[in-house]
Amino acid sequence: RAISRCHSTPTIAPQRMMRTAATDPTIALWRVANLRNWYTADGGRAAMLTRIGRMGLGDLRDLADHYTAISGRGAFLAAERADDDDVARLKRIATQRMAPGEPGGLPRLEGNFHLELAATAQSARLTREEMALQRQVGPLLWLAHAESGGASATAAAHQRIARSVGETDPATARAHAEDH
Repeated sequence: RAISRCHSTPTIAPQRMMRTAATDPTIALWRVANLRNWYTADGGRAAMLTRIGRMGLGDLRDLADHYTAISGRGAFLAAERADDDDVARLKRIATQRMAPGEPGGLPRLEGNFHLELAATAQSARLTREEMALQRQVGPLLWLAHAESGGASATAAAHQRIARSVGETDPATARAHAEDH
């Protein structure tokens, strides 16, 4: 696949980006190298570049599968278990916007929504796993959102997931979470 900034291809979901990266890790590394204001708690940009450089194609594919499974199952359970207050909170978070030019705003909104979704699933284990994934590889998962149009696409995806949870539609909530 072409690198989107160079060839004006549309923004792709993080899980899809990682599946692409599994066949062409150069794209993933290019995207990581070109992010601004992107740091992790364990050493920042250089540490993440080093970690990605050590990952094999199978590791990237496995990571995408793992995150998709956690996110999808969390959304499914949230749709089954959420009460009115949970749904209202999810919808409120889904409609939050970042300030223009806010450093780290999109990953923060993305992380907050997915942590709240996991908590709404009422599974401590799923919530801990979501937290661990965000801490370990969150920036890699959100690379696609750093590109042009990522904020609006992210907000729309969050709203679809929250709406499905509110409609008590576990299968649709799962599908939207996995596609996001």
